[in-house]
Amino acid sequence: MDRMNELWQKVGGPGKAPGISVRAVKDRVNATLDADPKERKVYMKQKLRFALVAAALAAAVTGSALAASENWDMLSLFFKGDTSPAQEYVNNTVYSVHDENFTFTVESSVSDESVLYVIATVTALNEEAKEALFDPHFQQLGTFEFYIPAWDQQWKAMKQAGGEAPEITAYGGFGGGEIKIQSEDTRKFQLHANLFGEPDEVELWLGQMGREYSMTIPICPTPTRVIELNVSGTGIHDSDATPGPLFIRRVSLSPFSFQMETTGSSTLAIIPRFLFRMADGSIRTQAQMMEFREGWAAKMRSDTGSADYVQMYRFHEVQNLDEIVSILIFDMEYPLDGSHPFPVEHDPSLDPFFVRQMAPLAEDHGYPVPVRELTEKLGGICHWDPATGDVTCVYRDASIVLRPGVDVAVVNGEPVTMWDAPAVQGGSLAASWGVFRDAWSLDGFVTYTRGERLPDPDDPGSFITPTFYHDWYITP
Repeated sequence: MDRMNELWQKVGGPGKAPGISVRAVKDRVNATLDADPKERKVYMKQKLRFALVAAALAAAVTGSALAASENWDMLSLFFKGDTSPAQEYVNNTVYSVHDENFTFTVESSVSDESVLYVIATVTALNEEAKEALFDPHFQQLGTFEFYIPAWDQQWKAMKQAGGEAPEITAYGGFGGGEIKIQSEDTRKFQLHANLFGEPDEVELWLGQMGREYSMTIPICPTPTRVIELNVSGTGIHDSDATPGPLFIRRVSLSPFSFQMETTGSSTLAIIPRFLFRMADGSIRTQAQMMEFREGWAAKMRSDTGSADYVQMYRFHEVQNLDEIVSILIFDMEYPLDGSHPFPVEHDPSLDPFFVRQMAPLAEDHGYPVPVRELTEKLGGICHWDPATGDVTCVYRDASIVLRPGVDVAVVNGEPVTMWDAPAVQGGSLAASWGVFRDAWSLDGFVTYTRGERLPDPDDPGSFITPTFYHDWYITP
């Protein structure tokens, strides 16, 4: 069953879900970003506050179904699979403020020490406000504002004590999407924002109402398990796959997220490769367990001039922490029960690798991947049926069937629309990366280098730095 129909049934919708392809939206966004991987790292910077941006559509359900279900599952809007391990932590207290134009309401919220998740509504109270609410540009930077009072308090306390307060800079991973409802005066949103500094509460307000109409939302974090590591190893840069040193102080896990604390002026750009041993004995990779880094915070050290970093990753599914036995990093295994770590044999089948960059399948689109090369380097099976032209690829018990010229793949028997139709290039089938990423839980990016800074021929007095794209770097 696809994600939309799962969500639709959970909220009591009749029949099948509306014809909105969330995967197609996601693939279109990622195909564009793949043209320049650095675009994925453009995070909006704020000091001591976050501006939440209601961004690209992430979930769509109808208001009639939501109204019919009193206890619909907010966590299913943010996570795949079974969300029951964390239902007890959802705060269903309703918070609401209004002025002469809008009513801003938080219907439910939940958090750990890393992320706050919120379901909110905005209701227009007059015709002018209604026009603003349903304007296509309503969702933008500053639509929702978010502030952490604890940071300001910590700053003042350190200054009063005579110490030099560290500068805290926080980046990205805040956003959300609209939950489509049938209403003439109300819009509903799912929002999420990174939390750093272990705050007890946050302030949230609608930008058009102003901070004087903020709501204070308590932070009641889910249980967290912390593992002290203090280990060094080699990771890879998140854009050019160049190995680099990485020092990890500690990691922490909640049902929602995974945090890593690192030290050093250059460690932010280095990606670790964590593995997870589950209670059934299986090993799951970082790509299988969690999203790519959603946010980070840096605290500059006045004594050394270096920075301590906290990097946050969201789990794909809500985790029952009793089902995670240990984490593996740098060929060492660290049990979550606090017992002594021990060495483990390196598994080369889980090492990253390169595949060729193929030509874009349409003008201004991202780079596809070579289907057979990718599948076989992963250790999967790729079969071509000469009678139909279909290519069937199987890896991690998930099958993908592709047909040249057809932009719909069949993933485990279900149709999935791709951004572009696969095509044969030089005897090899090329296809959009997104379908493999999602079906097989992979991480990957097109590596690139920057050229020499040159005068811009179209803008005298300005300069450009050309970008040169290379092979794909794939992490199982």
